[in-house]
Amino acid sequence: RRRASGGALILFIGALIAPVLAWAAPPVVKTVPWLGEDPLVPHDTWSGKTITLKGTCDIQGADVQYYWDFGDGSPVASGTVANRYAVEAKHAYTGAVGLVITATLTVENTATGEQSSKPYFVRIQNKTLPIEVNVAIDEGLWYLFKNATRSNGQYYWNNAPSGGYTGYYSNPTASAVQAFEIHGHHEDQPD
Repeated sequence: RRRASGGALILFIGALIAPVLAWAAPPVVKTVPWLGEDPLVPHDTWSGKTITLKGTCDIQGADVQYYWDFGDGSPVASGTVANRYAVEAKHAYTGAVGLVITATLTVENTATGEQSSKPYFVRIQNKTLPIEVNVAIDEGLWYLFKNATRSNGQYYWNNAPSGGYTGYYSNPTASAVQAFEIHGHHEDQPD
């Protein structure tokens, strides 16, 4: 009887593993645009204001890590993607009015080594009422999106009060739907 050589054994194992690795695909990463129709329009902020950088991806779990590079030299924020619908980080930018910063969200599947990234644009503005309104709308829409219950392709909010009895479910109010649509986030667009 002949024994397989070490090289033949490695080739055999490689032939078994190769089809599995061929199925690996990079995560699909999305950053939330300020205007749905134009993802290049930056999110508003003012110098020193803490805002939420917002993203999603198509996978989650213990082997899925996110990295938010804030684009201003600050340390990168990282963690495990526990909720693929809310890959977020809080950050305060400082700088001159008009400065546009490009942050980057990277998501990595550490089990396969696959990763992908998307930019997230922020512009420092003067703190005026319209800019404060834009930041409030941006944060409010994100709150609604990440706290929605998702079931069978539908989103809704469970308004069950804490106290042990059954609450009620509601669809988004007309004003919330209008706010989403004004900013180009329409129901016929994917997550």
